[in-house]
Amino acid sequence: MSQAQTEQVAIYTMGKVASTTIAKSLQTHDIPCFDVHSLAPERYLALLRSIGTNTDFVQRAPQRPRLFWRNREEGRKMVMPGHLVDSLWVMQALIERRPIKLISLIREPVGRNISAAFQNMPQRLQNDPKAIFERLRKYPVNVPDRWFDEDFRVVTGLDLMDMDHDRDAAHFRFQADNLDILILKTASPDRVKSEILSDFLGQRIALTRANEANSKWYYRTYREWLAAPSKIRQAYLAECFALKYFRCFFSDEERQRVAEKFGYSGAIA
Repeated sequence: MSQAQTEQVAIYTMGKVASTTIAKSLQTHDIPCFDVHSLAPERYLALLRSIGTNTDFVQRAPQRPRLFWRNREEGRKMVMPGHLVDSLWVMQALIERRPIKLISLIREPVGRNISAAFQNMPQRLQNDPKAIFERLRKYPVNVPDRWFDEDFRVVTGLDLMDMDHDRDAAHFRFQADNLDILILKTASPDRVKSEILSDFLGQRIALTRANEANSKWYYRTYREWLAAPSKIRQAYLAECFALKYFRCFFSDEERQRVAEKFGYSGAIA
């Protein structure tokens, strides 16, 4: 029996970092895994509350829900997305201090934030470019830093952004009590990610690409936005480049490539 089969595996990430590709790849190799975004109790409860108050969120609920309940005030049927159900299983494993392998993924903040802003956008804005632009403009820059500070640090006890790391590395490995933690850069070549995951899980893993964006209503607009970096304000880019996690895990060369991709002319160090 492989090591991956004797320990629980959870993909524990902020959103829009290609976690679906990793999850489907593990499932293809018969490795059961949970795909979760939040394990810190306070943030998890906040997400649960948002289901009942954010109608956009309810409209976007996935097609494979596993829990339902009624909103008595509005008479609406509420859906709990699969990743929130998965969080309950992992949180229970944490409480019982069972051995868990956590896989976290990191992506440069500009592309990640744009992807997340589109993912969270209701379809009613499909033919309203001005409203889409306004939603993108208002999307909070600091979501990745907050995830590391308010979720990852709370769950693992590790304040990674106060540690020194080899920023040129494609991955980072940590131990915390019963947790074996892998942090993997999504921009690394698939071959590199496959080798890192194979070593971490103790069996050969080949990546199975899962591109969900091209089936979304916003895909064309999203691609147009990425192809026209001049639409992104320099002030917004400066805030992205100032994020702690981006400075902590990404080399100057990697940050320079992101600057060139999005037309950022400010300081990268």
